[in-house]
Amino acid sequence: MAGSTRRIRPLLSQSTMISGRHPFGDRTWGIREVTALHLPKSRDVDGSRAVLGRWWVDLEESSPRPQQRQQDRIVQHSGTTLSVTPDLCRKFGFSATRCGDLVSENALPISLFLTGKYASTKTILASPITSEYYWLALRRVMEPEKFSIHIPDERIDDLRQRLRATNWPGDFGNSDWDYGVEQGWLRDMVSYWADDFDWRAAEARMNAYDQFRVEIDGVLIHFMHIRSGRPNAIPLILTHGWPWTFWDWRGVVEELTRDNDDVAFDIVVPSLPGYGFSSPLRTPGLDIRGIGRLWVKLMTEVLGYERFAAAGGDLGSAITAELGHAYPERVFAVHFCILLLPEFHYKDVRQEDYAPDEKWMIARNREAVPLITAHRVLHSTEPQTISYALADSPVGTAAWIWARRRAWSDSNSDVMSYRGRDFLCSLASVYWLTNTIGSSLRLYKEQYGGGVRATGMPAPTEWSLLRQDTPSIPVPTGVAVAPKEVALMPRAAVERRVNLARWTVLPRGGHFLPSEAPDLLAQEYRAFFGEHRLSI
Repeated sequence: MAGSTRRIRPLLSQSTMISGRHPFGDRTWGIREVTALHLPKSRDVDGSRAVLGRWWVDLEESSPRPQQRQQDRIVQHSGTTLSVTPDLCRKFGFSATRCGDLVSENALPISLFLTGKYASTKTILASPITSEYYWLALRRVMEPEKFSIHIPDERIDDLRQRLRATNWPGDFGNSDWDYGVEQGWLRDMVSYWADDFDWRAAEARMNAYDQFRVEIDGVLIHFMHIRSGRPNAIPLILTHGWPWTFWDWRGVVEELTRDNDDVAFDIVVPSLPGYGFSSPLRTPGLDIRGIGRLWVKLMTEVLGYERFAAAGGDLGSAITAELGHAYPERVFAVHFCILLLPEFHYKDVRQEDYAPDEKWMIARNREAVPLITAHRVLHSTEPQTISYALADSPVGTAAWIWARRRAWSDSNSDVMSYRGRDFLCSLASVYWLTNTIGSSLRLYKEQYGGGVRATGMPAPTEWSLLRQDTPSIPVPTGVAVAPKEVALMPRAAVERRVNLARWTVLPRGGHFLPSEAPDLLAQEYRAFFGEHRLSI
């Protein structure tokens, strides 16, 4: 319905199939959990479907229906719910790996559909899957758990001890930061971090917002969820990058939640997998496309939004691009601080694309190349190797992070001028106290593991967004151009690849726009998403 957000129940689709085929082709249906429904134990069921476990099926009026009402074919029976365990899966013929995709080592209530000519509990427990039987697993209703940040005292004490015991290397001839982070500046920051920074106060500021965690496809996701309470609110997911955290969006959230505008938002700010409180990460191979799938499930299946908007910066822009590219039926508009699609810069951009008032972008791109090369080379080739050094030293972690915040921001090399010491210490503390600096680097390897070219830019893995006919992003797209961004594209090149609906050159800001200029970015979101909210 235009102007409002309709909440939906989770859906089962072909993506949930374990073996065989979907009994009704491309049809999908809603699911709802009840106390106990499963197959009777004493008789065969002559029908195409029976339900085992803690689930039943409830067709919505808008869903395609089979010839016979689905609920009429469900056998209701009171009794103990069967828990599916890895051993039981192996009895069915699933591999251990496939089993791990479905259940944990603990018994997990899960529902199974058995379709075929005849089905019975005895058949389920005794027979391997054959071509006559088709098994589908319904996803559990993913209920997010309320989450409050609390780091143990001993972890904070250990951080302070490590900071005070830093083994400082020599540093000379580096007053201009030509060799990297200048030690005098870093010593001053580390002294403040160890003796004056109040993590508990930072923790309280974070906990002032509603936070949750939920496991989706085996990946633990932490997120803030700020509801407006207004029925016409726009669902908006904001995605950060590296070296960011979810807390980079705090200023934007504050601006968007002020009750002074007719455009209201329900804001979701997740931590990327393996970052901060979305940890620990134990799933290799999770690239931009994989995170895009997780975000869609988070917004639709977990939070119940039928359609939503998305925005992001840095790697979050790449994830936002994937959402707009692969899920236009779910995502009605996207907005970027930067179009972080490496292939675009070297394949699609021509010198003649730069308008007379865009020539400054060429100089800025050249200036930024040495600023963005070192971390991309290391992260996309040997993230684990550098992790051993960073995870053992909070000063090493902070130096690696803070150097980028200084070099990529519009701060005239005074990175503390726009957010202060506490913000920088909070940033480094989230990475250190959650032990996620190592896992945060892996996304570069997963996405850009093809190596690094002479340009210094990682070679992307095969990604349909970069190969599709234009526009690669069909939904309305907004771009905010910051003068100190590290990779700038002219408008003409952007228009060839996306459905560009808004283009704004901002008067200030750099790569970390949400924390540098949250007021400007919030204005952009209100104007852009407000204009396109009728698409919900």
